[in-house]
Amino acid sequence: MNGPILSEVPYPGVLVAKARSHTSKDLELVLYPSADDGVFKLGISRLEPGGQYECQGKTVTADEEGNLSFSATVSGRTRLHIRYV
Repeated sequence: MNGPILSEVPYPGVLVAKARSHTSKDLELVLYPSADDGVFKLGISRLEPGGQYECQGKTVTADEEGNLSFSATVSGRTRLHIRYV
């Protein structure tokens, strides 16, 4: 496995400045709103199926196919770090 990828992002609502895995078990994102700040649905793929991940101070679980969907507030330069726990 090559590590997680950002697989779902609402364009043009969110612009992706960075999407990089450092350890193949994490994903660092830097996002900007293209116009107004807001809450946007994001999707991450190629995670450990059923694995527990920390994002925005919450623990979330990838589905049986290694996918994860969540909503995030994007306001100005927004950094998110999703990591395996």
